[in-house]
Amino acid sequence: MDSASWLGLLLQLAVASPVWIVLVVGIVLAAGRRREAPARYGLMLAALVLFLVLGVGSALVGALLPWTVVRQALPAAQVGAIYAVIGVVNTLLHAVAWVLLLVAVFRRPTVQRPGQGNVVSPQPRDGG
Repeated sequence: MDSASWLGLLLQLAVASPVWIVLVVGIVLAAGRRREAPARYGLMLAALVLFLVLGVGSALVGALLPWTVVRQALPAAQVGAIYAVIGVVNTLLHAVAWVLLLVAVFRRPTVQRPGQGNVVSPQPRDGG
């Protein structure tokens, strides 16, 4: 890989880093609160991790794929097919991440059913 490709990769990583910082903070917050509502924060954690992986992966592919295309001297039709497949997969995975996040945010809280730990046993009236 030549210096221009490395520079392109570093620039893409630098430009995207503010979003990644926000995602990492969200991951830390969701992981820290997971005990409170495991289903909600688990979904949120999965969505944020997926967004982060997709962001890093997109930056790497965006920087490395052109270099690979030039190095392998791929025909234009093949390059177009590669970009189309990557675009479809990227879009579908982003949609999955958004669905996970929206379900986590708009999920109704579960109602606790009476169980051993939260039911007061009736006391006999005769005092015994």
